[in-house]
Order: sequence, then C-alpha cells, then structure tokens
Amino acid sequence: MDNNRIERGGFMHAKQEFESICKENDFEISDILSPRRDALVVEKRRIIAKIMREKKYSYPKIGYAMDRDHASIMNLISPKSKKVKNDNA
Repeated sequence: MDNNRIERGGFMHAKQEFESICKENDFEISDILSPRRDALVVEKRRIIAKIMREKKYSYPKIGYAMDRDHASIMNLISPKSKKVKNDNA
C-alpha cells in the first residue's frame, strides 16, 4: 500500500487509535503485535478489536493497526471465535 493512500484512507488514524487504546488499558503494544497466541494476548487483541469496531473502524483498518489481515480480525471478534468445549467428545 502506498503511503499516500494509507494517510487518506484513515489507516494512520487507526494506528493512533490502536496505540491510544493500548495505553488506556495498560496493554503492551509489543505483546499485541507479537505472533504470540496465548489466551491472555488473544483476549487483549479481541478487546482492542471490539473497541475499534464500536468506533466504526473497518476490518482492514483494524488489521493494519494490529499488523494482522482483516480476515484474522473478523475471526477474532466473531461470536463463533470462542471455542466451545464439548465434554462428550
């Protein structure tokens, strides 16, 4: 993506909003941007993504801010993303 398009489309604003949310919630930006997938980090990402969606950011903009693909963000905050444990398995 060229830089001019990023600035015009609000992608840089999304990145600033992401950083602001991390600061307000005492989340380490490096943890959120890391490839780690432990439950605590994933839950923090989910919180940030939901807050940004409530503020009307698009999935691509949230993905850009969090260094993730938009589909990863959609999967992260979808109601189906929480695995249901089946005790009968």
